[in-house]
Amino acid sequence: MATLSFTMASLSFIMVACLPSLIIVAVAASSVSKRLAMLAALASSCWVTTLTRYGKPFNPLLGETYEMVHQEGGFCVVSEQVSHHPPITALHVESDRWVFWEEYKLDIKFRGQWVKVLPTGLVHFMTKDDGYHYSWNKPHSTIHNVLFGTLWADHEGDVVVTCHSTGEKAVVHFVPYSKAKERYRELHGNVFDEKGEVQYILHGAWDKGMTRKSRDGTGVKEMWRANEQVPNWERQYGFTQFAMTLNEPEETATCPTDSRYRPDQRLLENGDVDEASDEKFRLEEKQRTARRLRESRKERWRPVWFDLVDDPDTKTSYYRFNGKYWDAKLRNCWDSSPDIF
Repeated sequence: MATLSFTMASLSFIMVACLPSLIIVAVAASSVSKRLAMLAALASSCWVTTLTRYGKPFNPLLGETYEMVHQEGGFCVVSEQVSHHPPITALHVESDRWVFWEEYKLDIKFRGQWVKVLPTGLVHFMTKDDGYHYSWNKPHSTIHNVLFGTLWADHEGDVVVTCHSTGEKAVVHFVPYSKAKERYRELHGNVFDEKGEVQYILHGAWDKGMTRKSRDGTGVKEMWRANEQVPNWERQYGFTQFAMTLNEPEETATCPTDSRYRPDQRLLENGDVDEASDEKFRLEEKQRTARRLRESRKERWRPVWFDLVDDPDTKTSYYRFNGKYWDAKLRNCWDSSPDIF
């Protein structure tokens, strides 16, 4: 069975899997309104696997990284666990025409039989041709029947995709089960111009896909459709075909903190459950010891490949990729990487 190579893959790499098709269309869009519609489809497409995938992935170690060079899609990925308390994973994806970045951080509320997940990190996208900056939030998610019964996920709230360069935006509403049982999983929304007038109407379901049509109801266009599940998906943790490849050995991924080198994860993938449990305990104890040593020296943890900066458009702070990763890879010099495994 495949195991998850990095906690970020749980949500963000599913989104990355959609980037080659949706982003290419978005970048080539003839107007900001059409691009916003495609980005709204992208923001809605990453929740489809929550229908079948409820297993908890490994908690990433502080400083753990993941690298991917997607030759077919023409983009590169670097992610790093930049904080342990609170847990924050920073992600940077870049091609020659666009940049995509986000922070995966969240608050969790536990109420006995259900858990509510409240993502607080924003997703960002920028086109290099015109320099337009877009950002959006994520819906709230609730996992039901945590203690007993069949697990199932519900998503709710408004996802707002904003073009900060023009003031245009798209709003997608996730209909929750608690509000409309017959419309559970439904998506509906609009794309607005800078004056607040509707340009396109969006409709779909987060487990099926999304369409766009003109404000007069004509010109229906399918923007995204969910793929069929892989054979024996129950034995593959509900992963997509793309997600099942993420932990495969990659000779070019030489950073010593890369998730592919995580020993407990590899042992579990090979079916050595007891050994994986022992190794997981060793790694977590190693992390605690390193934290206590920093505290005794009054040192603060600093990410290696991302820097905390302010974003003037969203009025928030975020971890921005500093570019040093690829320089280290070219020189094959990882002296700045921590010893976490």
